[in-house]
Amino acid sequence: MATFLVVLAHASRMYTGTGVVIPYNASDGLNHLTNIIYSFHMPLYMSVSGMVYALCIHDYQKYQDTARFLKNKAVRLLIPYVFFGICYVAPVMCLLGFTDQSYLRYCWDGIVLAHNNRHLWYIIALFEVFVVCGAVKAVVENVMPHGSHAGRKILRHPIVCVLTIVLLFAVSHESGRAPYFFSLSSCAFYLIFFYFGYCFHTQYDTVMKYLKHPAVMVICLAALVVLSEQTAWHMRMIKALFGGCFAIGATYYMPKHIMQCAWVKKQIKNGFGIYLFHPMIIYVLYVWLGQRDIQPWVLCIGIAAAAYLASDYLTRLLRRCGLGVLIGEK
Repeated sequence: MATFLVVLAHASRMYTGTGVVIPYNASDGLNHLTNIIYSFHMPLYMSVSGMVYALCIHDYQKYQDTARFLKNKAVRLLIPYVFFGICYVAPVMCLLGFTDQSYLRYCWDGIVLAHNNRHLWYIIALFEVFVVCGAVKAVVENVMPHGSHAGRKILRHPIVCVLTIVLLFAVSHESGRAPYFFSLSSCAFYLIFFYFGYCFHTQYDTVMKYLKHPAVMVICLAALVVLSEQTAWHMRMIKALFGGCFAIGATYYMPKHIMQCAWVKKQIKNGFGIYLFHPMIIYVLYVWLGQRDIQPWVLCIGIAAAAYLASDYLTRLLRRCGLGVLIGEK
């Protein structure tokens, strides 16, 4: 669900006036849709990552060796980051004229220093979040007298959770002061959402009992739509929470047979590859079609669908060629 939203928002963002291409026809509706999706789609992505992390730590007993965990994440995140940054994002940005830097300069400044790494900011920020998680887990477990079991218990204590949330809110609030390289500011801002996902998984049944209630979902959606144009830090937080709660609550009403559908399972498997491929395809399609007199909604949805399907195909192609490591696979 999050992947669909990301692809659609990257396509509709061209109609906000802040995209790399300004289409021939404007659309206030697509501008507003982009603001709504951008309010929560990446916080949702980070929260889902936190949920999966908690699932692996507590339910599957994985990631117990911190050094091995971080090595695994380095391989599965940094290899795709470097490959797609240098061999995919940089060439497209330079060839389409979206930067006045040379290819080598863009690789260094945009990718290595992460000053303009486009959608790849999420990958390096997520890796940094995992480094923070690994460090905290290792410190807590090493100082506890009974090792990892006691460490995991104290990390889930309500008082510890509340204090952690307060601390991470402060870190997020000050994230703009972080150095503007290596996605450090993004890591600082999104840590709180990763932790929300972690806490949500540990209290899934209790929280879901409220999120799935129709009245709660209506309130969350209404608040998201009303506040979507607000840009202050506290409003960004509120929008992200309302949007995330609505999206997660909506999963309760998703027919169970859909999740068992073979096509859906393939999309879940290919989600990371789709994320890596789709933005540059969107850029190319808008350069080709954006200045033509095409109805905005038709053009936007058509480009989003084409980018999604092409990214899905390229992901499967890399896997068939034995290059799954480039899309974060073992």
